[in-house]
Amino acid sequence: MTFAAARSVTISAELDALPFNQPSQKAIKAYAEIDKLTRDQRECVHEFGFAIVKACMDMGITQPNRIRFLVHTIWSGARQPGQRMGKGSTSAIAKLDWLLLQQNCEIPAKTLLRTLADDNFFFVPRNPTATMIEASMDATNHFGIVSKREKHQRRLQAAISAYVKSVWPGYFT
Repeated sequence: MTFAAARSVTISAELDALPFNQPSQKAIKAYAEIDKLTRDQRECVHEFGFAIVKACMDMGITQPNRIRFLVHTIWSGARQPGQRMGKGSTSAIAKLDWLLLQQNCEIPAKTLLRTLADDNFFFVPRNPTATMIEASMDATNHFGIVSKREKHQRRLQAAISAYVKSVWPGYFT
C-alpha cells in the first residue's frame, strides 16, 4: 500500500469517527419506529414523510390506504381549481395561491405563509399602510428613554405586526 493510499484510509477512518457523521439519537429512534411499520406503512413514510405518517397513526389512522386518502385530500383540498377562498381571505393570499397553483406547487399559500412566519418572515407592502403608520406612531408613546436604533426597531416591529394582524387575522398568533 502506498503512503497516499494509507493516508486516505486513515483520513476516511478519522472522518467516520467524527460525531457529525453519526446519526443522532432522535434519528435512531425514528429509524427504529419505521422498522416496526408494515411494508405498506413504510411506503407511506417514503411518500409523505415520517412526521405526517406518525401524526396519522397517533390519531388512529393506521391503514396505508386511509393515510394516503387523508393526506391527498388535505394537500389538494385548498388547491382545487375554481375553489373559492374562505371568509377572511385577502387578495394577497388569493394571488399568491393562484401563482403557486400555476407553478404546480404542492402547497397552498397559507402553508407557505405559515412556514415563513415560523422563521420570522412576512410579506409586507413596500409602502406603509395607514394601519402601519398608526402602530408605529403609537409605539413611541411607551418607550421612555431608548437609543435611536432601539426606537426605530420597535416602531418597525409594531408596524409590521399591525399589518400582519390586519391583513391575515387569525393566521399568525
